[in-house]
Amino acid sequence: MSNKMMFTVIFAMAAICAGCNSEKAVWNDEFTDHNPRWEWNYNKGTAYKQLTTIDGVSVVEIGITDQSSSSGYSDCSLHETKYQYHNGVFEARLRYAGDHKFGTIGWGFWNYQDKPRVECAWFLGCSTGGSASGFQAMVVSDRVIKFQKHLPEIDIQKWHIYRVELLPTGTRFFVDGVEVAATSKRPGKLQRSEIWIDNYRLQVIDGKISAAGHLNIQQDQRIYVDWVRYYEARKK
Repeated sequence: MSNKMMFTVIFAMAAICAGCNSEKAVWNDEFTDHNPRWEWNYNKGTAYKQLTTIDGVSVVEIGITDQSSSSGYSDCSLHETKYQYHNGVFEARLRYAGDHKFGTIGWGFWNYQDKPRVECAWFLGCSTGGSASGFQAMVVSDRVIKFQKHLPEIDIQKWHIYRVELLPTGTRFFVDGVEVAATSKRPGKLQRSEIWIDNYRLQVIDGKISAAGHLNIQQDQRIYVDWVRYYEARKK
């Protein structure tokens, strides 16, 4: 049985047994074809997206190229077309590939509809951002970092299953089924699932995240996404 088939069976079993843990499997995407659930945002010439095969599995690849410069913004993002979640569970199997000089990367729940009032609960990787540098679990409300935990033990260049639980009581973060962070903080606005990579230079001033220019990218930076799944939040 292929890895894709095995994960499909596991997802189906989770949906059947949802009542056992008060969690309902709602949808999943294994990226064997383009899905209208997603909206793509990328800068032509300096960013790209494609369906491909890596490590023997079908994936969607998003990336920015070595043509990304300090004079302009370059990004590629995969996000749902609607902001629709007060509570819910984002789960994805993915890995990063590059030289860790990417600006920012991340995945989880996000709302930047009312720019610059960012609201999110995500895993964030940052090349340059002072106190926000490195890989971390983070909750942001109105651009203010409400919760932050650095996760230096996580090798983002290896395949992992990342999970963000957005609950009425707060936010929980898991990697490969192990809880790595938890907080009573949570974003206040409707969220949507998102995965992105860019050459954005992040800065943190008085606890708020903001822009600080762009980076010259010396090597192509990419994220491979095997699958993304969404569950209704657990009742308890």
